[in-house]
Amino acid sequence: MVNTFRQTFPETPVTLLDSGNFSDAPSPTGALKTRALLRAMRDLGYAAVNVGERDVRFGYDQFARTVEGSGLAFVSSNIVDQQSGKPIFPTHVVINASSPDEKHKLRIGVIGAVRFNPIFLQPGPNGGEMTIKHPKERVEGAVQALRQEKEAVDLVVLLAAMHRDDARRVAQDVAGIDFVIGSYGGVFSTEQESSGGSWIFYSGNQGKRIGETRIFLGEPREMVDQSTTLHLMTSIYPADPIMLEFVNSLRLPQEAPEQSGDTVVGPAPATPGGP
Repeated sequence: MVNTFRQTFPETPVTLLDSGNFSDAPSPTGALKTRALLRAMRDLGYAAVNVGERDVRFGYDQFARTVEGSGLAFVSSNIVDQQSGKPIFPTHVVINASSPDEKHKLRIGVIGAVRFNPIFLQPGPNGGEMTIKHPKERVEGAVQALRQEKEAVDLVVLLAAMHRDDARRVAQDVAGIDFVIGSYGGVFSTEQESSGGSWIFYSGNQGKRIGETRIFLGEPREMVDQSTTLHLMTSIYPADPIMLEFVNSLRLPQEAPEQSGDTVVGPAPATPGGP
């Protein structure tokens, strides 16, 4: 799930964010797709990526190997060490956005959270185990940290890998969140929605849609309005030549067919000169 933030500065900068669950299926083909996606997100300049439950389903070490070298900033407030209760990942990150002339600046606090799953238990770092806590208390602590004078952010964005109903409850219970950018299955927003003073937007999954939020600022850097558009990624948007070349350069591994006696069960071998 992708969301794009535009601030109303001259020559408006763009802040790219992802709500998490970026990992593909646990197979050689799936691993290649995941690595390709992470590389593309890095090259596009994503500022923050939430860690979804799907991303850590095989434990921390597997996650670390998958994202190694990606250069992306991963956040999660409620994936924690089971014994100590301390977060496994940074709970939030502060993004400094500015106009090209550096005259206009904005500090965006981005928090990550995943759906509550009381039975989730996977190997964590350093021989421990990690679990998922209810997001309310964890998100609340991250918001408070961002709103402190030392951090002093202008906007707070929650990246939520959870059902929209759960996101509504978090927004209702936790003050100080300006935007909830979420994804859960194929759910996407068809109209503007707010809860507890927070704007809530969902743009579905699998990269089929991109949400673009334009933020209108007053003085001193306070949001006075916003406008969000959901873009369906069809052929009406021409392919970027550089990204198209990158996608076409990918070579998916041939899955080894299962064998039963002398009978080969699986896809037929590719025809020479064919696709």
